[in-house]
Amino acid sequence: MSKLRTILSGKEFHILIFVVGCLVFGWPLVSIANIPGGPHLFIYLFTLWGLLIAILLGIGLSGFSDDAKPSSVTPQPHAPPPSANLSTKNEPPPPPYAKTEDNS
Repeated sequence: MSKLRTILSGKEFHILIFVVGCLVFGWPLVSIANIPGGPHLFIYLFTLWGLLIAILLGIGLSGFSDDAKPSSVTPQPHAPPPSANLSTKNEPPPPPYAKTEDNS
């Protein structure tokens, strides 16, 4: 089961499923199934559609482990950035265009 879970969660497998899905629902293969006088196209499309949903369900469930439990980790508050001008006074910081008292 671990091997199947590894295959289903691989990025290459996701790309493969996308490409195969584009091919089987594309013009050449759909036109082959469109035989007049029967429900061949209907059976073809809904069978492949159901198979694709089953594969996507397997991909979605492969990310969960058997003993997966919800995390109870609480987020920690973020510290202010080091460049923040934190003064102990209750004054707002000066605007960036304010003149400094420099006599030069």
